[in-house]
Amino acid sequence: MEKEDLDEVFGLLISYQDLKLLDTAVRYIKNIPVKQISLPESLSDYRFMRELLNRYTKYIEIKDNEKNLWNLSLICEAEGMAEQLLKKTKDYQYLPRLAEGSDKMFRQLLHIRCRNILDEVKKEVLYGALKSDAWKERFELLAGKGWKKSSQNRKEEICLGDEYLKRLEIKKYTSGRKGHLEQINDRARLRFIKNYEECAKVQKKQTGASGSVRTDTPV
Repeated sequence: MEKEDLDEVFGLLISYQDLKLLDTAVRYIKNIPVKQISLPESLSDYRFMRELLNRYTKYIEIKDNEKNLWNLSLICEAEGMAEQLLKKTKDYQYLPRLAEGSDKMFRQLLHIRCRNILDEVKKEVLYGALKSDAWKERFELLAGKGWKKSSQNRKEEICLGDEYLKRLEIKKYTSGRKGHLEQINDRARLRFIKNYEECAKVQKKQTGASGSVRTDTPV
């Protein structure tokens, strides 16, 4: 069969959402056509697409499909596909979405060597973590892995407090209880960051010339 016809047939097989059928089909093809993998429209679509992306990772052609695959992986929370994308690409623009995603997606960040990643990217990753429900734990984990340490000057820490305050000042909240609760939570995050960075400054002064900064959580 011609490639276009084969792609069309495979798209039809995907629509059946039958993994056993796909297991048989992938034995006869080299690559799963990304254009045949659509965004989920229901819970069953979501579950199937997540399984497909994780199960057939090695059959999915990444080159020239990075944007679509990142979008699919993040929406479907396909951690296996995301891990493969991190290995094969340098699309760091998607890292903040991993930071605020599910626990499985977030954990992909903990395996990245962030030493040479730009400070602005690191900053957005940390802000992404602050958007999650487990924001304090994630922030601490990332800080412990070096995401708060400047790549430009390893003795310096990336400061977030002042910029985070500015972001909150222009943030629009919905009216009612939900918006009020969101404001309270954002203020708690801001207090945590301010306290964290203030403690880090004090600890740095106490360590003297060594410049060693503990990453313990400030109380």
